[in-house]
Amino acid sequence: MFASFRHGPFVLALAVVLAPGRAVAEPLARRIEAIMARPEFRRSYFGMAFVDVATGKPVYRFNADKFFVPGSTTKVPTAASALQLLGADSRFHTRVYRTGPIVNGVLEGASESGGS
Repeated sequence: MFASFRHGPFVLALAVVLAPGRAVAEPLARRIEAIMARPEFRRSYFGMAFVDVATGKPVYRFNADKFFVPGSTTKVPTAASALQLLGADSRFHTRVYRTGPIVNGVLEGASESGGS
């Protein structure tokens, strides 16, 4: 995934629905801004809106009024549904297998992955 950052601007448009009471705006803003400030995102563009589902009021907005080239937009409702149903502490584990040796940090062979 990080390879895409090396080849040009990465556009991330995100709209997330939060369950009531899950986050307070100020600490949430600091956490989000810390992530966006990471070196691997230096050429990235972010746009997001976090909304309290109980009140419909914004909890956090960043470039929410900007237009972005849509990516795989079906991920947004899927991710929001998973968050609501599974909870924020739920994790999926993906195993990665290789068919060859790693030489000087480079895999000489194929890789396969499988979810749990």
